[in-house]
Amino acid sequence: MNTGIILGLGLLSIVAVFYVMLNWPVYLEKTKTKREIMFKIIKKFHDPNYVIITPVVLLYGYGAYVFVRDLIG
Repeated sequence: MNTGIILGLGLLSIVAVFYVMLNWPVYLEKTKTKREIMFKIIKKFHDPNYVIITPVVLLYGYGAYVFVRDLIG
């Protein structure tokens, strides 16, 4: 794959993760799942700082994993 496709897929994955993270409480409310523990966790992760930091850290971790796998194999 060329660099443009790889960068495009990375940007697309970041956008998708942000979209899901920002709309997660709406999805749960539409499906009528009302559990106390789940809402406490979601309320914590719906804080704007966590919404920004969590997907970025996970995607960087995945990038590091792919890089190490590429070096090994």
